[in-house]
Amino acid sequence: MKTNDVNNLDCIRTVILSHHHRLTEDAFEYFQNSDSLLQVSDVKDNSFMVSCYRTKDENTPEIFYSKAHDIISHFLIAINVATLGLFTWDFKFVSPAPYQYVDVKKNKAHFLFVGTQKYVFEEELLQIQKPLIWRTLQLLIVFGTEKDRPLTTEYIKGLYNFHNGFFDINFINESFSNFYKAFEFFCTKRILKVNKLKNEKKQLRFVLSEFGFKENALKDFDKIYLKRCNLAMHAQKGLQPIDKGAVLRIKIFLDSIMHKYYRPVWEKILKK
Repeated sequence: MKTNDVNNLDCIRTVILSHHHRLTEDAFEYFQNSDSLLQVSDVKDNSFMVSCYRTKDENTPEIFYSKAHDIISHFLIAINVATLGLFTWDFKFVSPAPYQYVDVKKNKAHFLFVGTQKYVFEEELLQIQKPLIWRTLQLLIVFGTEKDRPLTTEYIKGLYNFHNGFFDINFINESFSNFYKAFEFFCTKRILKVNKLKNEKKQLRFVLSEFGFKENALKDFDKIYLKRCNLAMHAQKGLQPIDKGAVLRIKIFLDSIMHKYYRPVWEKILKK
């Protein structure tokens, strides 16, 4: 992903927020080469900018938009998995509602921007480390070869729904479902290599156990599975919200097994 004329190219930019880590510019050294098509800049304590540059061969804007979105999405998944943290887009100025406010006196109209879901990490922030960003780069290379679109799609939907909002409506339950489906898909297709689980809870528990999770963590998964059954997938007992903590816990399970699964994959790619 390199070019010699990057400063003369169009690009798509977005701001990424870090919710669990305190950032430093030095840690992102691997993404600050001036000839790279994907660059990180403007690193602050809890945010940074990502720019994806357009090559001269990409004559159709729509093709470039789609490619840039895919690359940035893969980067976002990679840094989440690498750090086991929470990185999302900054939705501050990108959540217009399908309503226009018409100001008669000024003879102007504009779209409404609704507030996003607030999330506050109540524990001490972790310090980002350069090896975590190196791991992000390794995972980004792997995701560039990822052929299972449903996996990356559900992951991105999970991040989007976790923070997006529509006036007083949130999408936390949907975010939980997204991450859970990505987790179930990954365990079923990639690890167990089957098309259907015969005993879902038992088999998913087995995967977590094989990946090193101890009994306390497995009991936590039991609670998450109960939420999946009673709140996310069924509504016979009523429509109740799922707490954000449950979303983050299923995400941690997913991130952890993806990280361990992909390690030998990226090591093999880097040897070539």
